[in-house]
Amino acid sequence: MSETIAKNKPEDLDSFMKPNISDRSLRWFKNLFEEIFDGDDWKDFEAEFLLMELAEQVKGPLPIEVIKKVMLLKALEDDPERFYTDPLFMLHAVEIINSTSHTNPKDIPSVTSLELAYAVNLIGNMYPQDATPELKGVCEYVLKEEGFTNAPYPFTFVDDNRLPETELKKDEERKARAIRAYLRLMEMKDK
Repeated sequence: MSETIAKNKPEDLDSFMKPNISDRSLRWFKNLFEEIFDGDDWKDFEAEFLLMELAEQVKGPLPIEVIKKVMLLKALEDDPERFYTDPLFMLHAVEIINSTSHTNPKDIPSVTSLELAYAVNLIGNMYPQDATPELKGVCEYVLKEEGFTNAPYPFTFVDDNRLPETELKKDEERKARAIRAYLRLMEMKDK
């Protein structure tokens, strides 16, 4: 049994243990730019210049996921409130933050509670702000769709009374544990 598990080890596990540049978080890119440009000076440059510098640092072309993350980081630095007030921007940001390769600006993204939890946690730490009605609405919708009756961390700003009643408490506890585990795994990419 364990031999089969070892043979079928998920390749994605490597992205947590040895992340490549595409797997890195927005926080990691922000820290890198602060190191390269000696502080906050990087914020004055256009995203294209930052991408050129980054390509020079990695000595090669940048994957599309990296380009999207740097563009998103620059957009958030210019207007951090946009994540909290523009639901469509927020959903696209969630896909980019989670390195979802099928991000298409013409589509309305469908995100999971895991993906949303990581993005809300990351953006909340990088650009702290009170939860807006728009953020609450998106989070409430996703939690309802996935059958949550209580808002787990990091969604504690969502009113539990607006979530449906259910008798599947054990299932909900598992989902909340899964969210916590996902947050810990994604934070490993910053190290």
